[in-house]
Formats: sequence, C-alpha cells, structure tokens
Amino acid sequence: MISTDRLIIKPLSLEELQWHSTSPRDFARSMSVATSLTVIDTETKDAIDNVLLPNLAKNPDNPLFWTMWIIIDTSKMAIIGAFCFHGAPDENNEIEIGYGTDHIYRNQRYMTEAISAIVNWLKDNTNIRSIKAETDESNIASVRLLTNNGFTRIGTNNALAVFRLLLNSK
Repeated sequence: MISTDRLIIKPLSLEELQWHSTSPRDFARSMSVATSLTVIDTETKDAIDNVLLPNLAKNPDNPLFWTMWIIIDTSKMAIIGAFCFHGAPDENNEIEIGYGTDHIYRNQRYMTEAISAIVNWLKDNTNIRSIKAETDESNIASVRLLTNNGFTRIGTNNALAVFRLLLNSK
C-alpha cells in the first residue's frame, strides 16, 4: 500500500480483485468506501477477468505487477480511480503502466499525485529502470499528467502517444 496526503493506493489480492470484478459495490462497502463509478466499466471488467485475474493467479510470487491498485480519496472515503502495471518488468527492466480516474474526480490532480507516489515507490522498492505509458494524443489531461511526472514523449503506437520515464538505477 502507498499513501499520500490525500490518497491510499492499494493493490488488490486475487480474492479482492475477483470480488471487485463480480460485485464492486459490495467490495467497496466491505472497505467502508464509496464505489468507483466508472473504473469498473465494461472494458475494465473485461481486462480484469481476461488479463489481470488469470495472470495474477499464475504469478502468486509477484502479485503487485499483475493486479489492479485502487486509488482511494481519504477525505471522501471513495474509490476515485485505479492503476495497474501491464505485467512484470521486461528484459530491460521496463514496466508499463495504465490508469483511469472516475469522471467526477478528473482535473483535480488525483492521478498526477497517484502516479508521482507510484514512481517514488518504484524508485525505492524495485530495480525498474524505466516506466512506459501510452495515452490517446487528444487526451490533454493524461499527456499533462505524464509530463508533470517527468515522462518524455518517445513516439506513437497506433495513434497513441508513447511516453517513458527513466528512473535512477540503484
């Protein structure tokens, strides 16, 4: 778990991720937080069920890179978004990230704060050398979020802007 002034960023266990996928309201209620309004949309549920859960089950020794991390606003006690890695680090010790913020919490710098905390956690706790992220070129808020966290645009991939952040190696 990672904490900031406003946020708790919590990786979900296999059981928690299954529960979040099948019954997000009950899962949130069990944690005494308001449920996410958009992070469990059809596309996200499909990714949880068909990518995250199978990979998390196959990688019990390294679960943090295979699960969803929920982002909770501690003053509102609400799940405001989510974050995940796109699997374990590759042969170059690069990791890819994905993230999403519920529409009512956008443009409040929540995800900028969360990504900053995750970057710092990666620097302090892993041997990751770089972080990659892709976003729609027209998503100005996401482009700004990545730029504000030190990512540099390195190209495009199928109309998505590709960004990379080089970390200090230990």
